[in-house]
Amino acid sequence: MLFYVIFGVNGEELSVSRERHHVDAFPEGLDLLSYRKPEYEEYMTELIGGTIGEMLNADNHTLYEAIKNTDQWVIIRGEVKPDADLNYMRNA
Repeated sequence: MLFYVIFGVNGEELSVSRERHHVDAFPEGLDLLSYRKPEYEEYMTELIGGTIGEMLNADNHTLYEAIKNTDQWVIIRGEVKPDADLNYMRNA
């Protein structure tokens, strides 16, 4: 299972270099979802609240505040389908 959040970008702006990042495909089984604060503020606030938010705030308050003030996020989530050569791990 994978759940990865990229703060401060939307799905159209997200760019991954195949050469620089050594990826060759988006792994089967994952979804890429874009969230904007006007439509999903409650979900976004809930996601960085609780234990994760408390830990981040205690460890790096400046980063926590920056994340709270972003108005768009990309979430990559799902269950990656394994392949014979483990490339799915690198691509994820």
